[in-house]
Amino acid sequence: MTSLHEELAGDSKPACKMCAYLSTLAPSEAAAWQAELALPVNVVGNTAVVNALKRRGVDVTEMSVRRHRSRHV
Repeated sequence: MTSLHEELAGDSKPACKMCAYLSTLAPSEAAAWQAELALPVNVVGNTAVVNALKRRGVDVTEMSVRRHRSRHV
């Protein structure tokens, strides 16, 4: 039988899809993404980020990118 902690921790997923993706990358690649995401939206748009992620096989919405930028960058 599993403990309550094991049950709860095992069912937890990262709330931020961008953070979940970034955590799969090598530190230098994650840092490059974070640097680009820190730029103003008129320089690196959210749609451009979504399109780049789609080319890498990552399905993230524009809203997820926007939310990540507002909360984590």
